[in-house]
Amino acid sequence: MMLEQAREFERQQSDVHRRLMIVTSSDTPEEAVRLLKGPMERLRRVDLAKQYIELLKEVDDLTIDAQRHLPQNPKEALKPYTQLKELAIRLRELQEPAEGAAVHLVNHVERTSTQLWNKMTKQMTDEFEAVLQKGNWPIQDFEPTRDWSDCFERLLDLQYPEFSTSREPLILLPVSCLAKPFIQQFKYNFFSEKVTAQPNKVKTF
Repeated sequence: MMLEQAREFERQQSDVHRRLMIVTSSDTPEEAVRLLKGPMERLRRVDLAKQYIELLKEVDDLTIDAQRHLPQNPKEALKPYTQLKELAIRLRELQEPAEGAAVHLVNHVERTSTQLWNKMTKQMTDEFEAVLQKGNWPIQDFEPTRDWSDCFERLLDLQYPEFSTSREPLILLPVSCLAKPFIQQFKYNFFSEKVTAQPNKVKTF
């Protein structure tokens, strides 16, 4: 039985060598393998380029998908954003054992995920600030509206993943929007050319 298996193996090997010689018109199997190295390397590069392009397309698709859900559904927007962020982290982890291979791809995915997050937060905060401006915030008799509460809640939804991962105290996005006019007024009065900004004019009580 073992003798038959050995003969079958030799037959298969001989058949492979014969095909290599036919394809490359070589006189020996060694020469055939040598001649095939160039085409095989080109095929490998084509496959790598294909995977590279597919990965770039996936990054674009995730970015578009995230933006498509804003501003109405930030929870859904977070799903593709999280996938993109995890992809960036995974690529960075894989880059080290690969000795820095595909550095441009890694940087592109990281940069895209950061830009996407900045766009998402800006779009949502701009929406909330527009509602505040419409209600003349921060007037004394300001009355929160349904739009106000909806925007406030959506900003919290967008920021929710940070609550469980951040090791430092977080400034809530909606609170940051609410405090913005007061910060601007403070800077105007105490960090500008106004009289109130001059130390010798500040009274001590």
